[in-house]
Amino acid sequence: MKKKHYLIKLIFALVLSVYYYSANAQTPGKMSYQAVIRDNNGQLLTNHLIGMQIRIIKDTTTGIALFIETHTPTTNMNGLVSLEIGSGNVSLGNFSTIDWANGPYFLKTEIDPNGGNQYTIVGISQLLSVPYAFHAKTAESVSGGFGEIDPVFIAWNKDYSDLTNKPSIADSISTYGFDGNYNSLSNLPNFHDSIISYGVSGNYNDLINKPDFQDSIATYGFSGNYNDLTNKPNIADSISTYGFDGNYNSLSNLPVLFNGNYNNLTNHPDFQDSIETYGFSGNYNDLNNKPNIADSISTYGFDGNYNSLSNLPVLFNGNYNNLTNQPDFQDSIAAYGFSGNYNELTNKPNIADSIANKAVLLVGNQTIQGNKTFTGSINASMQKITNVGAPVQNNDAATKAYVDLLLNKIMELQAEIGVTDKEGNHYKAVKINNQVWMAENLRVTKYKDGTPINLVTDNGTWEILATGARSWYNNDSSNFANTYGGIYNWYAVNTNKLCPTNWHVPSSVEINALIAYMGGQGVAGGKLKSTRTEPVGHPRWNTPNVGATDDVGFSALPGGYRDFDGLYYDLGVYSYWWSSTIDDTDNSYYWGIINNNVITSLYPYLNTLGFSVRCIRD
Repeated sequence: MKKKHYLIKLIFALVLSVYYYSANAQTPGKMSYQAVIRDNNGQLLTNHLIGMQIRIIKDTTTGIALFIETHTPTTNMNGLVSLEIGSGNVSLGNFSTIDWANGPYFLKTEIDPNGGNQYTIVGISQLLSVPYAFHAKTAESVSGGFGEIDPVFIAWNKDYSDLTNKPSIADSISTYGFDGNYNSLSNLPNFHDSIISYGVSGNYNDLINKPDFQDSIATYGFSGNYNDLTNKPNIADSISTYGFDGNYNSLSNLPVLFNGNYNNLTNHPDFQDSIETYGFSGNYNDLNNKPNIADSISTYGFDGNYNSLSNLPVLFNGNYNNLTNQPDFQDSIAAYGFSGNYNELTNKPNIADSIANKAVLLVGNQTIQGNKTFTGSINASMQKITNVGAPVQNNDAATKAYVDLLLNKIMELQAEIGVTDKEGNHYKAVKINNQVWMAENLRVTKYKDGTPINLVTDNGTWEILATGARSWYNNDSSNFANTYGGIYNWYAVNTNKLCPTNWHVPSSVEINALIAYMGGQGVAGGKLKSTRTEPVGHPRWNTPNVGATDDVGFSALPGGYRDFDGLYYDLGVYSYWWSSTIDDTDNSYYWGIINNNVITSLYPYLNTLGFSVRCIRD
């Protein structure tokens, strides 16, 4: 990972190549450079004008710049920018005069995503083998040659026969009887003799007396083609002679095949027989003496349809209003003094009295006075019990407000006393809203189960790791362990054993909750940054420490990071911390703050990087 603009996710696919012209053996002073550019949401910057400054630095990453030039390229539809180093607007040095043999050299790239010269995306990497093809041009000026100085070698005439103890082919032949040459074999088969002896070389065309199809036609009158036959049968004659044209369906007396239809079965039961035996086939139409509806209509005047009946009774449709002789409630009131309305009854029972006399109702609302004692369990069916008084006795029910008050006091106490890890390292803590955070970066060297965390100092080993590992900035524990804490890859985070007991690496949800409480992404970084700024000693921020107020005591400090190639960057410039949230197979989310701005947010990046860790209370 190269430097990112406010932690923007950038993947630089650096491609350096040296153009070489065979004519005149000239090596021009140019290098091809490519990089993929993404914005702070991880989206490709496609077809986008950017500003770039290129520096060639000698000896160290902070060494002297021998060459500086600027470019204003445009990314393509895939977010890829391509340019030639050595062909830009040069502000320092001459690219063609760089002595590539006198390295090491480093390539520093600075990018302004807005196309200007306010460079905020910075990356630096060592130039290794590819650019040193430029050194090949120095071969043009080599003088004196490369002479052999061994007098014995000079005196030798370079004749293989002069060698001692060289293998002897002749010895090989005498020992094994074979020098490895097929032609040296004895009793080799002779294909010519084979032809003489057996009369065939294995090639059909070399056969003698092979049949000649033309002769066959002349001799036998047959070319091998059916159509050339004489007296071949005539199908039409066959039909007239034998009455068969070769078609199965044309055969006479064909067997009748069963097609799966019940009606085509032989000897299947005959329902007519059933009628004769039992007198009924089960079919109404097969009944004898069944009534004739038409006759019924003419005889009885009824076709079997109920609606055709005369004098049909009027049926009751269930509607009270359609009843005849229904009682008149007005008459009832006059006669009995009751309209049918419950509220008009006299001497009706008093429900309140019933509640007082009959205890608790099973349904409906009820106000209960006095003390009540219940036996067994009371199931509120997930309903809230409201207006509960503050607890006084040991067995009193607690209100939510009372529980929240206790929880807040516990969190404040936790923040006040801090936390101690497995190795006895003590950390300050701070309560922010409803969260308790460490106020220092983690510096543990063992997981909370006592297992050591792998300390990796070698860059090549760090690059290929897929297991938990740690390091100190620049592999220097004496200066940076207690000031900025440890650096861990995400595989160590993913063990869930990195933080002390009852603490954990925060999720992206918990981090976003902190950022929101501190005013949002645009200002939260300044409110969380420590105000310690150079020239004070480490730990501190490089100037300018923009907007740092440390409002809540989080005291963020810039511990830098370790790139996937094992190199260290940005001490004093960036604070990076891992989250526990996975993006995909190879990437997880981190968050951070930069010295020259007050923004902060979450971004996904490679699990092989090394970042700081801040733990949060469970």
